[in-house]
Amino acid sequence: MHGLLLAAGGASRMGAPKLLLPAPEGTLLLRLARLLRQSLPGEVVVVLGREALLHRRALSGLRGVRLVRARRWHLGLAESLKAGLKALPEGPVLVLPADQGGVGATELGALLEAFREPGVLSGLRGEALSPAILGTRARREALGLQGDRGAKGLLLALGARVVELGPGPWSLDVDTWADYRRLVEALGWSLPHPPLPSKGSPYPALLRRAPLFRLGPALLLYGRPGAYAGPLLAEREALRLLARGAATLLREGL
Repeated sequence: MHGLLLAAGGASRMGAPKLLLPAPEGTLLLRLARLLRQSLPGEVVVVLGREALLHRRALSGLRGVRLVRARRWHLGLAESLKAGLKALPEGPVLVLPADQGGVGATELGALLEAFREPGVLSGLRGEALSPAILGTRARREALGLQGDRGAKGLLLALGARVVELGPGPWSLDVDTWADYRRLVEALGWSLPHPPLPSKGSPYPALLRRAPLFRLGPALLLYGRPGAYAGPLLAEREALRLLARGAATLLREGL
């Protein structure tokens, strides 16, 4: 059983590199990559896209994980999925979108136990969701997907089982600051940062307008868990962080 973490999206609604937001393990991205590595016996591939440089650096210390860039990630989810599947050896693949930061070992264990050909999907009150496991035929047919289509429709058409996992943080998609707040509260994380940007705050808009500001905070993350969250998330730190981000970019030669 191999693992595939889809981390190529643009995070356009968040206005910041959302996968580099804090988690007890360091970042959301590192948390999920490590989870797959610890839960699966096969290879693990992380598919990168828009933020490939930042994500590579965030995962640089994690062994046993291979990074692949989906060059056509902007054409939709299917391109990221296909890039990852092509990079993996034969065998079933557990596919996990990286914006589901609340998925844990319990959910993965339930899917692994329930897996039979042609595959299995996570379920919540009868609705089929991710993560999912693609069997042999599903893997092969997924290579023909186009646009923003994932493997859910394909698996359902092939008769894949939907395993009810029940309500919980695993089903939360982190697309906005409010989503991230809900995730942190649901998992009971105690993170060393000030309150997240409030509704109507100009902070996310500033992130979207200033590419340097968007890149700068992420470059300050590495090797400093607990030291980056305040500058990244506190409105009052915006100007100071902008200057620090510029200095970091120059120092790294980017």
